[in-house]
Amino acid sequence: MPYVYRFRPCPNKKQEELFNKQVRQCRAALNSLKEGFTRLKRVVGVDCSKLIPVEGMLVPCEEVRKPQ
Repeated sequence: MPYVYRFRPCPNKKQEELFNKQVRQCRAALNSLKEGFTRLKRVVGVDCSKLIPVEGMLVPCEEVRKPQ
């Protein structure tokens, strides 16, 4: 089952574009590898550990930790 990525928009447009690019790289790597985030970082050069699973979705850790 491929991961689905959903996240709140970043406040900064440039940040958002960078994050979208990272998400695409992480998605491609996650769909082809089953070896976890550490290996992904080496493969795609993106710290996919910043994207963590939440109820079947991957979202930035910072967004998850913010109080609701």
